[in-house]
Amino acid sequence: MRNRHWICYALDILGIIGLGAAGLALLSGLLFAGHAAEGILILAFRLTLGFSLGAFMLARGLEIFRLLMADPNAAEPATAPAANVEVIAQRRLKRAA
Repeated sequence: MRNRHWICYALDILGIIGLGAAGLALLSGLLFAGHAAEGILILAFRLTLGFSLGAFMLARGLEIFRLLMADPNAAEPATAPAANVEVIAQRRLKRAA
């Protein structure tokens, strides 16, 4: 997208960092399987994954919000004018049965 705001870039970077931290937490949780730290690492995985997904969703929501605020006609449905109807000649066709 063009003309992205710096907040969207910052949230995307935070989301990427969160995904990296979630991957490290999951890998560490798998390496420490059977130890006392496994539960804490799996909880850290859940929290960092939720944080990163929330950051990505917030960035996309802000972009959509900025697009709707910039264009006043974006919320209105696009309809074709009624005068743009083409008249097609009708002819009688024979019935098959």
